[in-house]
Amino acid sequence: MSEHRSGALRLRGSSISYFTGKMENYFRLKGIPYQLESMEFPGEVERNKKVLGVSQMPVVRLTDGRWMTDTTKMIQWFEAQYPENPVVPDDPALALVCYFLEDWADEWWWRPAMHYRWFYEEGARFASGHLAREVAGGLHLPLFVKRLMLRRRQRNGYTSGDGIGPGAVSGVEADVAALLASLERIFEKRPFLLGDYPTLADIGFSGPFFRHFALDPIPLQLLRHTAPKTLEWVMRLWNSSLASIQGSLVDEVPEDIRELLRHMARGYLPYLNANIDAVRDG
Repeated sequence: MSEHRSGALRLRGSSISYFTGKMENYFRLKGIPYQLESMEFPGEVERNKKVLGVSQMPVVRLTDGRWMTDTTKMIQWFEAQYPENPVVPDDPALALVCYFLEDWADEWWWRPAMHYRWFYEEGARFASGHLAREVAGGLHLPLFVKRLMLRRRQRNGYTSGDGIGPGAVSGVEADVAALLASLERIFEKRPFLLGDYPTLADIGFSGPFFRHFALDPIPLQLLRHTAPKTLEWVMRLWNSSLASIQGSLVDEVPEDIRELLRHMARGYLPYLNANIDAVRDG
């Protein structure tokens, strides 16, 4: 539904962006018309800071001219505006699971997704070329220079510069392999994480999967060979709409979802606690 439509929202981001893809999956599921537009750097940075206080990807321009950012907060706002067929289940236990899984997908799987994109030459070549052409038009430099700048920026900011050095690679990739194994067991039994139709949990996990793991060369090969049912889920979610919201959700939190929560507790919860301690200690 990203084609031009009168009165459509403007979703400004990138066609290979983690969080842009998450918002697109949400808008498509809810039947909210939107127009995907590529951000242009560095020209939009100051505008974003002026109207939002921060410049990050994506941003949404509402039809009344207001601007929004932060996918979690935007989805909460749109759910209030479009309350039919909510993405958060009525059952409080399943709702809590959705919030946990969305947060985990947003904040933990971001680094492995960036690792696979920028650590390996195949991914870096693909992503740097795409982004140099799509969003770096405001930099009047040769293409090869923009590609080098993007590689340096992304690696310094999100992979080696964010703790994923050579000694961490095997652990990061083992973490992804464990996630894929868990998801395969889920999608052997049902089409979406919590049942017959998508919830916020699926929307959250579309972030790392739709525009990273199922797009970048190395993780896409992993999905094809080790997690084909998860790869099918990525496309099933993208092809979902309001008409897809049929059937039922699980009656209680099943063991396979509890397995995901235990995985989250092993790595992500200590990470959150360490962040809290760091903020407290200044």
